[in-house]
Amino acid sequence: KMRLAEKKAQTLMVTVEPYTKAANWRDGGDHLFADILSGQFDTQIAAVCSAVADFPGDYWVRWGHEMEDPTGRYPWARRDSRGYIAAYRYFVEACREIAPRARFIWSPKGERSLTEYYPGDTYVDMIGVSVWGLETSDRAWYGGPRTFAEAFGEKYHRVEKFDKPVIIAELGVAGQADYRQN
Repeated sequence: KMRLAEKKAQTLMVTVEPYTKAANWRDGGDHLFADILSGQFDTQIAAVCSAVADFPGDYWVRWGHEMEDPTGRYPWARRDSRGYIAAYRYFVEACREIAPRARFIWSPKGERSLTEYYPGDTYVDMIGVSVWGLETSDRAWYGGPRTFAEAFGEKYHRVEKFDKPVIIAELGVAGQADYRQN
């Protein structure tokens, strides 16, 4: 994929998912941040950042996305905003040493609690939110289908106060054909 992005002169966005080293990747989240901070993931950080540093074009690095939604899906998505912030900063500082042209994307899901996980202006170049259009969920939660503007606007209003560029880092739509088209 990197070669294709290079060939097409595209900006590369790399999402880094800091899974644990446990046999079951969902285990070990309770000490994941401490493991990162103690250097146990330095080899992985160096490998990822070295790979993107060799990319000749612009590149963005998105680390530990959707951290404020502790559903058990991701071991870094926990009710530990301090731990997340410390680990995010550790990653950014280490990666900047290896890949100084990297731009870093802080990428919350867009939930109300996202502010608690903001790592600070020094560590964030832009904000990437996830936008989902899920017809069944829209009907259950909002009484009917929502528009893109409603789904994105809700999240945008939660992050605009950080005064950083905002991108849609993930986009997904599921439902009837007319819903998907809209």
